[in-house]
Amino acid sequence: MEYKAMNQYIKRSAICLAIAGVLVACNSDTNSSSEELPIPTVGITPGDVSDVTPLKIEKGKTVLLDYEPSSDVETLLLTVETEEPFEVLSIYRVDEDSVVTMSGDNAEPQKKILVDNLDIPEKGINILQLLVNFSDTENIKLEVAARNGAIKITKMEFGAPENAVTFPLFRDISEQVGLPEEITYKYGGPSVGDVDGDGDYDFVLNNHNYVSPQMIINNGLSANIVETKLYGDQARDYHGTALGDYDNDGDLDVIVAFGGANGTNPSSYELLRNDGNNVYTIISPTDSGIKEPSRGRAPRFIDFNQDGFLDLVMINAKTDLPDYKYPQQHFYKNLGPEHDYRFEWVSMPGIDSASSERVLVFDYDNDNIDDMLFISPPSLWRGTGSGFEDKSDMLPDEVRAYWDIQAATNIDVDNNGRQDIYLARGLPEYQLSKKSADFDANAKTLDIRDDGETGKTAIEFSSEGDIHMSELNLTYRQYNDGYPIYLGADAKVTWMYATGFQISQEHPDMKLAPKEYTFTKAEAAGFPEVRDQNGIYLGYVDGKWQMEWVRTQNVYWNISFSLEEVEDLVYKGWEPQNRNRQDYLLMFDEVEGKFVDRAEQWQIPLGGNHWGVTRGDFNNDGNEDLFIHRFGQLKERIADLLLINDGKRFHITTTHGAHSDTDSGHGDMGQAFDFDGDGKVDLLNGSNEEGKWYLYRNITENVDNHIKVDVGYSPKNNIDPLGAMIELNTNDGKTLYQTIGSAGEVFSQSVMNLVHIGLGQAQEAKSIKVIWRNGETLTLNEPTQGHYKTESSDDFIAPNPSAIELGLVGKTLKVGETYQLNPVLQPLNAINSLTYTSSNSDAVSVDDSGLITALLDTETAVVTVSSIENSSVTDSIEINVSNVANYVTQLDIVQPASTTVYTGDEHALQLITKLTLQNSDASANDSTVTWTSSDPTVATVIEGKVIGLKRGNVTITATANGSEVDGAVKDTLDLSIETFAAISIDLDNYWKYHTRANPIDKNMEVTFSYHAGSGTKVKEGIRIYLRKLVKDSWGLDKDYSGSNGVQYALVPNTAGTESGTVTYSLPLPTYAQDGLVPTEELPEDRFYYLFLEIMTEAGATKNVGTQPVCITPIGVTAECEK
Repeated sequence: MEYKAMNQYIKRSAICLAIAGVLVACNSDTNSSSEELPIPTVGITPGDVSDVTPLKIEKGKTVLLDYEPSSDVETLLLTVETEEPFEVLSIYRVDEDSVVTMSGDNAEPQKKILVDNLDIPEKGINILQLLVNFSDTENIKLEVAARNGAIKITKMEFGAPENAVTFPLFRDISEQVGLPEEITYKYGGPSVGDVDGDGDYDFVLNNHNYVSPQMIINNGLSANIVETKLYGDQARDYHGTALGDYDNDGDLDVIVAFGGANGTNPSSYELLRNDGNNVYTIISPTDSGIKEPSRGRAPRFIDFNQDGFLDLVMINAKTDLPDYKYPQQHFYKNLGPEHDYRFEWVSMPGIDSASSERVLVFDYDNDNIDDMLFISPPSLWRGTGSGFEDKSDMLPDEVRAYWDIQAATNIDVDNNGRQDIYLARGLPEYQLSKKSADFDANAKTLDIRDDGETGKTAIEFSSEGDIHMSELNLTYRQYNDGYPIYLGADAKVTWMYATGFQISQEHPDMKLAPKEYTFTKAEAAGFPEVRDQNGIYLGYVDGKWQMEWVRTQNVYWNISFSLEEVEDLVYKGWEPQNRNRQDYLLMFDEVEGKFVDRAEQWQIPLGGNHWGVTRGDFNNDGNEDLFIHRFGQLKERIADLLLINDGKRFHITTTHGAHSDTDSGHGDMGQAFDFDGDGKVDLLNGSNEEGKWYLYRNITENVDNHIKVDVGYSPKNNIDPLGAMIELNTNDGKTLYQTIGSAGEVFSQSVMNLVHIGLGQAQEAKSIKVIWRNGETLTLNEPTQGHYKTESSDDFIAPNPSAIELGLVGKTLKVGETYQLNPVLQPLNAINSLTYTSSNSDAVSVDDSGLITALLDTETAVVTVSSIENSSVTDSIEINVSNVANYVTQLDIVQPASTTVYTGDEHALQLITKLTLQNSDASANDSTVTWTSSDPTVATVIEGKVIGLKRGNVTITATANGSEVDGAVKDTLDLSIETFAAISIDLDNYWKYHTRANPIDKNMEVTFSYHAGSGTKVKEGIRIYLRKLVKDSWGLDKDYSGSNGVQYALVPNTAGTESGTVTYSLPLPTYAQDGLVPTEELPEDRFYYLFLEIMTEAGATKNVGTQPVCITPIGVTAECEK
C-alpha cells in the first residue's frame, strides 16, 4: 500500500459547515486572518503505518490540508482523540477557484463533502476507516471539521484499497418518475413486489398516521408511476404492511397493520385483496377471519405449516390491558380454497409469547422452510414445517440482551453459502426523546429533543445578542391543555405554533401562533422562582439565559425545539445521552455451531444511530453490499452509509449519491432492488418525520456482469414464489443461496422474486436451481449473463426424481380386481418417466400406467416402480391375491398416556389403532382407517395425528374401511384440548431498568412474570442475579445478589409454582457494603447486568436479562443516560 505525504495548514477562521457541497453556515471570527500559517509536515511513509505529529482542531476552527490523490478512490485511516463524550467528523474538498456568496456579501470557497458526519462514538481514542471518492487525481485542498468540540488527529493516512473496489454511484430520480412528494412520518420501510405482474417492481410506501399507505405502480423510466392511496385521505394509525398472494390467484395482495391507541384500544389488521387494474378490496373481518385485537406492528406472510398456502404471522406490541386474553404475537392458518382462503387464529406456544415488535423472515439453515429472527430483543425461531422451535441459544448472549436493534437483514457476506445476519442498532423515537441534544458551538445552534413525561429539564447559556427559537414539536399524547412559553420574571404567556398534532388535536392558542420567535434580553429579564405549570420557562438573569421545560404530568411523547445564537452552554443536572450504538454482524461459526459477532473483522462502522439496513450487490462484483440508514442529527439529515464488500471486509463511504441535500427528515429504512430493470440494484429510501420518499437509480459504469431470474409460480402445484430458494453453483465450487422475500426488514415485508445476481468480472455460473416451498425444483444449466424466467421451458428444466413414494407397502386383491398406483415423486415436479414391473407377472400384472390386475388366487407378487431417468430411485408394494374376504371385525384406538392434548403442531398426539380380522393369518382386504373429529375448530385429525387448535373437548372417531358393512366397525376417544404455555420469563419493562433512577440507598424493585410451562412447576425458585460484567468479553467481575458462595438470590414463594407475576426487592444498600457503586462511578469497561433464570421440574431452563442497569448515588432521582 502506497501513501503520500501531505502538507498541513491551519486557517484561523470559524468553521464553515457544508452538506454535500452546499455551504450552509459561516460565521466570521473577529480575530480571523486570511493568512495561512504552516505547521510541521506530516511524515507518512510507504508501507507501515507511522505515528504523525498530532493535528489539533480547536473548537470553532478548521484544518486545511494539501493532498494529491494517487487514484480517484482511496482508503482513509484515521486515529482520532476527543474529550467529548461523542463527536462527528467531516471532510470537505475545497474548490478555491469557485465561490459561494453568503449573507453580508462574504464570498467563501465552494466545498464538496467527502466524509459526511463520520461518527466518533466515544471519548478517548477512536480508529476509523473509510473509502473516499475524490472523482479525480488533481492536487486538492481538504478541510477537516469537527462538530461539537476540539479533536486531535494522530494518524491520517490515505492509500489504495487492499482489494480492488468498484465504487457504486446513485442519482435521484424521484422527480423524474413522479414519486409522491408529501412530507410523511414513515413506518419501517416500503414493501416491494411485482404487484401488477408486468415484470417490474412496484411498491407500497408505508407511512404513519396522516398519510395512507401508497401503492406505487412502476411504469418504467419513460413514464410516471401511478399512485393509489389504499385508504384515500383517511388519517389512521397505519403501521407496517406485507405483500403476498394469499388467495393464489397470481397477483400480490396486501395486509396492513394498525396500532392500538398506545395500548388503550387494540385494533387489528386489514386484508386488502388485489382485484386487478389497481383495485384493492378491503376484506371484512368475518370474511378474512382476522378478528383478534392487537397492537399491530409487522405483518408477515409465511407458509408455516407447509401446506402450500400463505399463512399470516402478526408481530405486535405488548398489550397490558387486564382483560386482554391473547398472547402478544398472533398466528393465522390459511384454510385454502375450500373456505375461500379465510384465515383462522391458531395457537403457537412459545413463539407467540416472545417479546418483539420487529421481525426478519429468512432461512438461516437453508432447509427451504422459513425461519424468523425477532429483532428487538433478538430471539431466533427455526421453522419446522408445523411450527417454530426456539433456537435463540445460537445467538451471542450479549446480543440477546439488546432492545435497541432497529432493523436486520440476512446476507452471505463471505459467499460460503451460509446466511449471516446484520443488526442495525439505534434509538427509536421514544428512547431518542430522552435528554437528546445537539450543540454546535461553531454555528451557535442548539437542538433539543426530550420526553414529555413528568419532570423538569433545565439549561443555562449566554449569547452576544438576541436568541432565536423555532421548530417546536410536541408529539400528541392525549394531553390537550397546550404548552406555552413563560417569558421573563412575570412568566408572560407566549404561544408558539407546534407540529406533532392532527388538526383536531391542535390547541386553539397554538394553532395560529408564530412558528418562530426572536427573544431579546430585555423582554426576557428575570426568571420566576416558582415554575410549576406545563410549559417552557425562559428568562435572562445576570448575563445568562435560563430555560426550563416543565411537565407536571405525562404531556407529550416528545418535546423538541431549536435555539440559535447559543454560547457557553451548561446542562443543569443532566447530560445529553450518547446516541451511538455498535451494529452487529453475526456469522455462523461451524466449530461453535452458533452465530458469532464478526463486526470488527469485517470493519463494520463504529457507533452511529442506525434505523435501517438493506442489502444488494450494488457493483455486481459477486459480493453483497450493505446500505445503512442513519437517523442523523436531531435537526439535520446526514448521508447514509454505503458498505462496499470486497469479499474480505467492508469499505465505508458517505459519498455515494443516494442522499438529498435539502431533505429535512431523518434516515429511516429502505429496500434495494432493480427498479428500472437495467441489471443494477437501485435504492428506495424513506426519510422519516419531516422527510420524503426518495428513489435513487444506480448509475455505476462498467458493472454489467449479472444474471436476472424471474421466479414465477411452481410448475406443478402453482406454489407462489415467496420463500422459494435460489441456489447458485459457480464454476469455482461455491454454492450461494438467496431466498425470495425482503432485502432487510423492520415492520414491512417484500416479495422480490425478480432475482438479481451479480457475477463480478471473472466469476461464471455453473447452474442455478430454484426450489419452491413444497420442494418443486427447476434447474438452469450453464447460464450466461442475461435474463431468465422459470416459466420458460427454454430456460429451466425439471429435475430427475430423487425419491418415489407409493404410500402403501401391501394390499390384498380378489382375482380380476384392479388397483391404480399413484406414485408421488420428489421433487413433485420431477420428470415423470416411470417403469412398472411385477415379480410374478402370471399372478399379478401391471401395465405402463401403473394399473395392477390380480390374476391368480392365493398368489403373491411385488410390484416395483422405477425412474427411467434414475434407475436407482424405486418403490415397491406387495400384492396378495385372495378370493376369500377378510373383513375387519373390530377396531380399537390404543389408549394414549394422556387424554389432554395441548394446542400447536409440535404438541400433536399420534393415535394408533389395533385391527381384529376374520382371518388373523391373512392380510385384510382393506386395512385403512378413516379419522374424524367431532369439532374440527377445536382439533383436527389426519391419519391419526391430532392437532389441538383451541381450548375445548373433542371426540376422535376411527372407522375401519375394511368392515363387511360400511361404517359398522369403529372406536372413539374423548380428548381435552388445552392451550399450551411454554416456559417463559420476562421483565415488565426493560428500558426502565436502563434509565429509571435506582438510588443506591434504597431497594431496587424488579417486576417480572414467569411460567414454568404446562404440566410442570418451578424447581427451586426463580434465580435473580445482579452482576458486574466486563464490556467487551461479558466476563464476570462480581455477583452481588448471592451469598455463601451462591451467585444468585432465590425469589421467595416461587418454588413449586407454575406461573405468576412477582415484584422482588434487590437490597442495594446491602450490596453497597459489598462494593456496589453508582453506575456513573463504574470503570468505563464495566456495566451492571440484571439477570433472571427459571429452572423447572421437567429440566427445562429459560432466562432473561437487561443491561446496563441504572444505579444512582444516594438521593439522586435523575434518570441515567441510556
